[in-house]
Amino acid sequence: MTRAAIKKTYHTMKSNRFYHRPSVLTLGLLAHVQSLISAAPVTFLVDPERSSITLSGSAVGNTLMAQAPGSLTAKFTGAIQVEVTDSTIQFTSGSLIDALPSGAWEPLPGGEGGSAPADYAGTASAGFASANVALRNLLFDVTSSGSVPLANGQFNPAGLSFQFLTNSSGAMDYRVSGFLSTAGSRPLAGLSTNKVATGASLTESNGTRTLTLPIDTTLGFKLLSADDTLLTLKGQLVATAGPGSAKFPVSIRFEGDQLKLQWTGGAGPGFRVEQTPDFKTWSPATGTTTTNGDTTTWTGSLSGSAQYYRITKVP
Repeated sequence: MTRAAIKKTYHTMKSNRFYHRPSVLTLGLLAHVQSLISAAPVTFLVDPERSSITLSGSAVGNTLMAQAPGSLTAKFTGAIQVEVTDSTIQFTSGSLIDALPSGAWEPLPGGEGGSAPADYAGTASAGFASANVALRNLLFDVTSSGSVPLANGQFNPAGLSFQFLTNSSGAMDYRVSGFLSTAGSRPLAGLSTNKVATGASLTESNGTRTLTLPIDTTLGFKLLSADDTLLTLKGQLVATAGPGSAKFPVSIRFEGDQLKLQWTGGAGPGFRVEQTPDFKTWSPATGTTTTNGDTTTWTGSLSGSAQYYRITKVP
């Protein structure tokens, strides 16, 4: 865990959550407070069972094919930050949208021979050359340039910007064999614009809001020459937010191998920090909690494995 690879996101009172991989620490905390009126800023939690995006395109000018069934489709998790009014929705910076590994694929990180877990993987061949490409640790943010009109639960998602997180370890590993043999890794970086203009919605049922966001965006990368590899991501994200979501400030500090979370609001023994590796099974995080007035501080040890954390209200 490098401290240079830290990115804060915003914090909400529904399950105050942050995520860390070995090279990225992202905070987006939520705590569930039923008595609070929902604020305009809301964090929607991406549902991996309903969020799937398929990769297509070309590598070194040749059509990208699956290395094996399922290698070009990934589920997604994470959190989307928005501000909502009765007639608008705005995607603010600080979202964390995270692709889940779809299997073990070629090449290894850095382009060496062999296979390792990757979010996406494809292969392309022509003539006397073939290439294997694997995308790993794909993390991106989504923003809008301003407020987007919202009417009858529908809005136009065209023009939303997707940007890879610059402090993550996201990479496209490649290995080209044949006449022009080469191997290496390119960082996943850059900005792209959503092309789909329909199908986006924000609905509510039994107090739970559901955000549906179709995605169709293309990014260019260099393997041998500028933009010789074009990758299109197409699918949809589905994220939910329960009643009573409201943001509150959280600070992050490191003291040796200890992580300290401190927040104002939601103080007291009725709140605890929980963790999960997959957004499915949550368990109490080991640490100590102290309070001083309405300020709470939680201190715990960082592990080497990827974890999401949240601050949640204890019934």
